[in-house]
Amino acid sequence: MTSLKLFPPLVVAVFAVSAMAQNTELSRRVPPDISTSVTPEQLKALDEAIKPYVEQARKTFPGAKARFLAGLQKGQSLFVTARLYDERGRSELAFISVTRLEGGIVEGRIWSNLNVVTTYRLRDRYAFTEADMVDWVIAYPDGTEEGNLVGKSLDSYRVPK
Repeated sequence: MTSLKLFPPLVVAVFAVSAMAQNTELSRRVPPDISTSVTPEQLKALDEAIKPYVEQARKTFPGAKARFLAGLQKGQSLFVTARLYDERGRSELAFISVTRLEGGIVEGRIWSNLNVVTTYRLRDRYAFTEADMVDWVIAYPDGTEEGNLVGKSLDSYRVPK
């Protein structure tokens, strides 16, 4: 993972996909944003805790990518999680609604309401390398999801004091 030169607060979003759709269909059953601020020391502990889930997400992404490239079914959407940074060195995990995958580059739109990183906004275009992906999720019309290994692990994670 990227070296930590962060200043508090950093926000960690747990399945932070909003139902505001623009070429992205989401069920109203998708859970709301859940965010928490953490210090750089807490971020280091969190990164260590999610490391195996990030590795598993990256290992299983080729299957999700192949399905996306073949064309997901109506109502299904692919999101990936990326860590966004601003000019002050602060970072935030955000969901990216994927519009294109080509040559190891993920392109899409930011699909999280950002609380810390001021450089970007909801629905801004964003591109990054697949190697920097933190997690992936395919959202289904009934509100269920596939993937989201990091997000699910964060559901039970407690920030150390």
